[in-house]
Amino acid sequence: MVKPTVSKKKKKVETSKPRVNSTGPKITGTMMTRNSILKAEIERMKAEILTFKQQSEEIFKTQEEEEKESGEQLEKARNDNTEQQKILRKANNQKQKIEKRIKFLEGRKGARRAYESKKKLSEQYKKLAKEMKSPVGDGPYPWQKCELCQELFTRTGDRHPKILGMFL
Repeated sequence: MVKPTVSKKKKKVETSKPRVNSTGPKITGTMMTRNSILKAEIERMKAEILTFKQQSEEIFKTQEEEEKESGEQLEKARNDNTEQQKILRKANNQKQKIEKRIKFLEGRKGARRAYESKKKLSEQYKKLAKEMKSPVGDGPYPWQKCELCQELFTRTGDRHPKILGMFL
């Protein structure tokens, strides 16, 4: 850049460029070749800039396409992931239902066993009650006999407790 300088005597602004005469400098053949070389260089640089711009636009387009594709793939993966999570939730719910059903059925097995044992016990009690109500053959009732020795309880005798003999 050219710096303007102001002289003290004259109030004219001078520049550091030399003044060109109205007739102008003489243009020689070397200057023409230099100018043409510079113009050719400028044209070559403009062509390089234009190709660089085209290449960068192509690169940007391919990047945008790749980003779009990767975005679509990411969205698809997210959708697949949510679908898999839904399937897993359904499977877990079904598993929990099956486990509850198994526990319920196992509880019923225990209840069934308890019912069967109570049924057997009640049958034994009924059989015992029936035996107690009817005498065996023509003899006494079963409750009138000692279970160990099968002798009749009486009010007298050394072998039987007096308490049992009193109620007979």
